[in-house]
Amino acid sequence: MIIYAKDDVVKISGAMNRNYWLAIKAAANLLLKENPHGIIIDCADLTTTTRDGIHTLLDALRYIKQVDARILVCNVPENLLVQIKKMPGLRSGLAIANSLEEARVSLRPSTVHETVDRHAVLVLLMDGTDVPNVVSIASDLARQISVAVTLFYCIEVPRSQPLGALLPNLETKAYQMVRQAEREAARLRQPYTTHITRSRDLAKGFLAGIVEHESRLAVIGVTPEMFSSPRVAQTVATLIRRAPCDILVVRSPLSSAFLTENCSRRIPLINRRSQQRPAGNRTGFFAAWPLRPGCRWWPACLEDDKQRLSILFALSGNGGTGAGLRFACRYARTHKAQLTVITIVEVPMSLPVDAPDVPGLAVANTIMDAAERIAFEENSHINTEVIASRNTATALLEIMSRGGYNLMIMETNDTTIEPGTLDTENYVSYLMRRLPHPLWLLRTKEYAKGLPS
Repeated sequence: MIIYAKDDVVKISGAMNRNYWLAIKAAANLLLKENPHGIIIDCADLTTTTRDGIHTLLDALRYIKQVDARILVCNVPENLLVQIKKMPGLRSGLAIANSLEEARVSLRPSTVHETVDRHAVLVLLMDGTDVPNVVSIASDLARQISVAVTLFYCIEVPRSQPLGALLPNLETKAYQMVRQAEREAARLRQPYTTHITRSRDLAKGFLAGIVEHESRLAVIGVTPEMFSSPRVAQTVATLIRRAPCDILVVRSPLSSAFLTENCSRRIPLINRRSQQRPAGNRTGFFAAWPLRPGCRWWPACLEDDKQRLSILFALSGNGGTGAGLRFACRYARTHKAQLTVITIVEVPMSLPVDAPDVPGLAVANTIMDAAERIAFEENSHINTEVIASRNTATALLEIMSRGGYNLMIMETNDTTIEPGTLDTENYVSYLMRRLPHPLWLLRTKEYAKGLPS
């Protein structure tokens, strides 16, 4: 058998009547130095193949998996294809292309930067992501702690196919989305690297990428249309529960078509009673926001530079960890935005909403005291407010609509996000699907400590 190696192709010809892997391995190692993403074995000129010869491909597949690369076999003769299908471990793991050109197209999107940027802000991309939106926000956060961003795309491979199988449609989508993200990062003059990987499960692929890159913060962008998919909602929930770093879920504002189709029911208004808390010299203020052209999460109503950014930070009933509020304070201070911090006290049906002694009111006041202390430590000006309502979800929805806020930030810890639900008891899922405004869902760990003071 004759072995010929050039570029990313190992071409074998003649009779493969025994295991030639040791001979091919030397050529493959040379090619992998120049092509760490994978190599191609061209079998166009093979004449005969025996069962012992088939073990050449089986050993090649095992070796390539050890070095975390891909191997594609192209131009496979019919007699060899029949024997591959009979070989356990080979028929389910070997990716076969019809031609050399098809194999090279499949390897192209898997190109990664040779150096992995540790501790970078990881931008998790998937089909449907609003790329300019999430890249713009991730770049903004990365600049504040002087790190690069890593544009990370995970191709979810069906379990019915080998992990390295040719998936032309999915590979093309991945390549196009990563290139779009690269153009956006270049436009913002943000240093970046890219990484495209494969996994059986989208969430597990993202988690593996977070561990590999040792990221401090991962940003994932979703739209309400995407979040309606159980697969996307489950991926977000898994990242919130299991990610070893901070997670920021950036949910874009509702499109007009989605709003008309899915939110046609009138939201019941709350019979709200607001308790305005004196904040002394820590009152909110307005200042100009540096608008960025092309930042698509930015509401159209704020294109006039006379408008201001107003952020609503919703505290949970237990007050959260405090890191989320510190993040919101520093982000608002950096961009000279107004920040309002609220907490909702749910009133049972047995009491009127404006009852003087609502259960949980004392706890809410304690939470607001802690929030004001955090704001004072962060040298930030905030407004604090306690809202009494029958339901947290509908209360937050009305406050955002009537309060003139442009962005909502919420901190969550191990929150279960139920896919496809409209149940207002799970207010995170409810707001992710129905809030017309941009919504950031923050699962914090240590990221807030890294922002500039």
